[in-house]
Amino acid sequence: MRGQYGLSQDDFGRLFYNYNSGHLLGDMWPSQYRLRNPHYEKSGGRITPPVNQAVWPIRVTPGTNRAYIPENMAGYKLKNFTAACSPWIYRGDLFPTDALGNAFACEPALHLVKRDIVTLEKGRLVAREAYNQREFLASTDERFRPVSMTTGPDGALYVVDFYRGIIQHRISLSPYLEKYIQEHDLVNPRGLGRIWRIVPENAGTRPAPNLAKLGNAELVPILAHPNSWHRETAQRLLVERADAGVVPALEALTHSDVALGRLHALWTLDGMGKTTWPVIEAAFADVDARVRNSAVRIAEVFLAGEGRAAVVARLIALSTTEPDSQVQTQIALTLGECQDPAADLAMAAMASRVPDHPYLTEAILSGVKGRELELLEHCLASGSGKTLIPSLAGCVASERNPARVSRFLALAEKAGATPRKTLLAGFTANSTDFTRRKVKLEAKPALLDTPGTEKVAAMLTWPGKPVPAGFKPPRPLTSDEQSRFEMGKALYSGICAGCHQPSGSGLDGIAPPLIDSEWVNGSPERLGRIVLHGVRGYITVKKRRYQLDMPPLGALGDEPLAAILTYLRREWEHGAEPVSADFLKAVREKEARRTDSWTEQELLKIP
Repeated sequence: MRGQYGLSQDDFGRLFYNYNSGHLLGDMWPSQYRLRNPHYEKSGGRITPPVNQAVWPIRVTPGTNRAYIPENMAGYKLKNFTAACSPWIYRGDLFPTDALGNAFACEPALHLVKRDIVTLEKGRLVAREAYNQREFLASTDERFRPVSMTTGPDGALYVVDFYRGIIQHRISLSPYLEKYIQEHDLVNPRGLGRIWRIVPENAGTRPAPNLAKLGNAELVPILAHPNSWHRETAQRLLVERADAGVVPALEALTHSDVALGRLHALWTLDGMGKTTWPVIEAAFADVDARVRNSAVRIAEVFLAGEGRAAVVARLIALSTTEPDSQVQTQIALTLGECQDPAADLAMAAMASRVPDHPYLTEAILSGVKGRELELLEHCLASGSGKTLIPSLAGCVASERNPARVSRFLALAEKAGATPRKTLLAGFTANSTDFTRRKVKLEAKPALLDTPGTEKVAAMLTWPGKPVPAGFKPPRPLTSDEQSRFEMGKALYSGICAGCHQPSGSGLDGIAPPLIDSEWVNGSPERLGRIVLHGVRGYITVKKRRYQLDMPPLGALGDEPLAAILTYLRREWEHGAEPVSADFLKAVREKEARRTDSWTEQELLKIP
């Protein structure tokens, strides 16, 4: 899943999206790399460039959920994003050049559009507000609701204005907001949406071309157009038509003077299935990092061919010389696709060459599924890639393979005191995930007789290991409870998995994990109140602090909510007692006067 509403990209091809309370997030690399190693569940290149989520509306904003909560407000105005949507990276040719690559984001609840200047700082993308306590676009009209943006063929920025009083889904309406809507007659009028065309002062109009009427040869030069709308439209048409007759012109364009033309020529050839190794190899030496980055990624198509060995060798050679941090990341990702021991060693060498790279460890670890222990052994023996060792150890633990865990522990036993400390710290980094799902070994490892290994021992089990005092295995579900579980599984997929993920692992920076969560497996009284009324502010989950605003789900009804909670408390090897509709009904009646969401402090007072 990528965001809640809206998707954009920059000239590197990086995707940008957002969530209601976070106006700009992005991926430093494509998602197929993020998903390839289940043993390393990190952010996978997911980034949050903005330095803050502050907003500066020019009218009071009482018509939002939680507007009555003092800590959310600065005077009578909301302080931070609450309904962010439709991020857009400007890549047109009408705005001043300092707008190129800027990020814009809509905030319909607060009647404004944010502009951020995005820069690369020490290898990280950082987004800073373009104006001091002002917005790019803001309105005093309470019905001004910017919900979407795009760049047009004329280079203008087009903003879709929903223009209506109510924008929240009924399930997200707090009692406070329902009352406000009725008091201020915001239900009508409807059907008055409009589109704003944003242009620089004194900008003229340009005719909109119909590129679909152009011949294929005429489309090739447009791949170098300064407006991304033209480039991407021409590329799409050429790929769809798949005319092999334009291949020579596309190959010639890869040597042109316009970097974006060279880049789009490469991707058009790739889309047509006409990429050749000489073209890609030549692009490895391009002066523009965006072109080199694309060439490395496209080179993966040659890993399945007869020239695989030469391709791998060329990529390894690039890993020793590439100066750009963004291209270094892509080289590591592509080397991971090689699934080759020599490529793995090259990645370890890269980690030593650029030890301060902010994303290189994640890129490398994403591509060594099933080979983490071997790479770890190499790093210990050679001294190469030392920064990878803790994460590699964590992967061995997450793999949960008894034989490989035993081999790792034997390795740690033989290591010196300092490397052993590093190894075990990495191995136990996610020890809370092993509270209920331990690794089953054939025998107790000798290492566990060493002082300071208690945390490791808690992650493992073996024949004869003493059972903790008071431990009771979870009882089997009754047939009714099993039916409730199955219903909850389906509901979770459609309602909850978008934020908390199908695996229950959560979404970094957005939603906390549910798997092995103390809130899920703990007091059903607390859990029931969370789903009925929502939760806001800071909350600690598995020793990590999250700041969130989860809406109430009480409108779903007691039976569906009981099904979801039963699923959560028994999925992922959880063993907590199921939740019934009668239980939730009782909680609902007990808190009938409750109109606000809960805070962590309030919930912790409930047994």
